[in-house]
Amino acid sequence: MKKMRRLLRELVCTGAILPGSITRQYNVCGIPGCRCKDKKDPRKHGPYFQISYGAKGKSSSMFVREPDIAVVEEMTGNYRNVRDITIELGHEVASLCREKGFAEGMRIYNEIFDIEKRRSIGVVEREAESASSGTIRWKERASERTASIERTRIESRDLRLSRDKWRNESLSLRKKLKEQDKLLKRLEEKNIRVAAELKKKRLRGGEPG
Repeated sequence: MKKMRRLLRELVCTGAILPGSITRQYNVCGIPGCRCKDKKDPRKHGPYFQISYGAKGKSSSMFVREPDIAVVEEMTGNYRNVRDITIELGHEVASLCREKGFAEGMRIYNEIFDIEKRRSIGVVEREAESASSGTIRWKERASERTASIERTRIESRDLRLSRDKWRNESLSLRKKLKEQDKLLKRLEEKNIRVAAELKKKRLRGGEPG
């Protein structure tokens, strides 16, 4: 009975549950010329987070905001814990029914469950005040993380704009340099032709009449 009491105590004290697991995603958009399609240095958009799970025989998923990751991970951990507890509890109930019979086994189970449920309510009442202050602290930390993410996003945007500006100026200067090289080459070729013509004229002028 001790193990059944422990399992029921853990079960009734478990918080919200959520099936599935979180994955990190990087996406490519449909905008032509976007950095995510760069041939030399492609940088996909992201990371984005989503939770995938099975629902009624079908696969489903939800996007998760970065500030909510800790909450979602706690809920999925609760789900896995409840699943493990249920399996162990089922074996304990089967052993109880084998020993006491089904009707008596159900009566004992319900009695233990009611005791643990009342006990958990008392624990919840004592922890309500500390949980409230804990929620406030969590919201403050979440707000700080959100502000930090936004600052980093702005800095990254400014750096990309600065990089793109210098890249465009560099490409423009490179184009002008190529044009100057072509012009210099044409002038040198013209100078060679003029020098050759002058040389021919001097030779013709020095010939006897």
